[in-house]
Formats: sequence, C-alpha cells, structure tokens
Amino acid sequence: MYATMNNLHSTPSYIEELNTLKDIKVEVVFGNPKKGCRGSGICRLNTAFSIEHFKEVFRSCRTSSGQINILSSDLLQLDIYKNTVCNRIVRKYFSSNTFYMPEPTSLFFGRQNEKELTLLAGDYRIVETQDQYTLYLNF
Repeated sequence: MYATMNNLHSTPSYIEELNTLKDIKVEVVFGNPKKGCRGSGICRLNTAFSIEHFKEVFRSCRTSSGQINILSSDLLQLDIYKNTVCNRIVRKYFSSNTFYMPEPTSLFFGRQNEKELTLLAGDYRIVETQDQYTLYLNF
C-alpha cells in the first residue's frame, strides 16, 4: 500500500513536509468522493479553510472540524471535535465502534490545498472521548 502524493513524489523533501503535519486544523467533509460527497465515508479533508466557509457548510450537516497528526510513514490520527458534528452525522457515522470508509479519500494540504495525500478505504475503529472522536487512518 503506497500513498498517492500529487505534487510531492518528485520532491525528496515530501517526508519532511509530511512530518510537519502536527496539530493541523482540518475541515472534514463527510460522504463518498465517488458520489459527489453523498453516501458513507469521508469525502475529503482540507487544511486551508476560513471560519466563514466552515459556518456556511456546517449548516448543511455534512462538514465538521478537527485536527490531524501524522504518526508514522503510513498512519494519520484524525480527531473530530464533537461540538462541530451535527446529530445526523453522529447517528450515521459514530453510533457504532467502526467508521466505514468505502472509498479512498484525499487530504489536501499546503498554503492553498495544492498538495494531496490519499487515505485508504477501510473499516476504522472509533475512539470516543468526552470532546472528540478519533480515527487512525492508513495512507
């Protein structure tokens, strides 16, 4: 399993760049990327977004916020803040101990989200605390 690194695989510093992804705030868009962000899974993760944009899309109940950390060369920790998740999303995605991602999804990062890391499809265990849901995603 290899990560797809658009705009990065020709750059030898991509490993160093990935290692800088610590405590990065993200916008989490729920849904299936092959179905126009409808259905199950995570459609995409964006690191560059404005609070105004987030407030607008949050009303649609398809987006929440959180933070990411790269833990190793193939593992990412995604913390999703509970206070940004609407009840419909909680029921659909977080009512069991497993988060289902039927399709690979993209994490866009860089100053203008110009770089992409592909997260692998699969069943991921949900770790729930008082304030957040944590997923450990493979890439």
